[in-house]
Amino acid sequence: MDRDAEFVDLQVTSQVPLRAFAVSLVGNTQDADDVLQSASIVLWQKRAAFLRGSDFFRWAAKVVHIEVLRHRRARSTEKLWFDESLLATLADEYPKYVSELDRHHEHLPRCLARLKPADRKLVELRYTAGKTILDIAEQLSRPQSTVYNGLARIRKALYECLRHSSSQEVHPS
Repeated sequence: MDRDAEFVDLQVTSQVPLRAFAVSLVGNTQDADDVLQSASIVLWQKRAAFLRGSDFFRWAAKVVHIEVLRHRRARSTEKLWFDESLLATLADEYPKYVSELDRHHEHLPRCLARLKPADRKLVELRYTAGKTILDIAEQLSRPQSTVYNGLARIRKALYECLRHSSSQEVHPS
């Protein structure tokens, strides 16, 4: 694959997390899309500066951060939600968060498989089918509080499983 095609592939693959990053900095999707469009142009113009094999997301996130600051300056007469020091902190921390989230996504299927079948069904009804607690309670003929507490217990178990899996990855026995 030639260098430009490889760059386009990296940019397309990073589009969703970069958009989420932009939304986290500007607070709404419309401004985030404007920032991301500007950042995409800058990224393409500076593609020769990207070092193959390095972390594309981290590099691109820095460009998005700069474009957010430009966007804020252009809209400086409007009310701003975050000051620049907070934006800088978010810009530094977000790539770490994304890589941790990626690790969790890798381990989630295994953690879900460890659940009891009834617990997996609750998770599927709530998060895959998008049903409300009330809908699930009616479907399963259970009190809403039972469904709510069950989902809370399952979320805690999944969190612990993901935390344990991630720590095992960092510190293998």
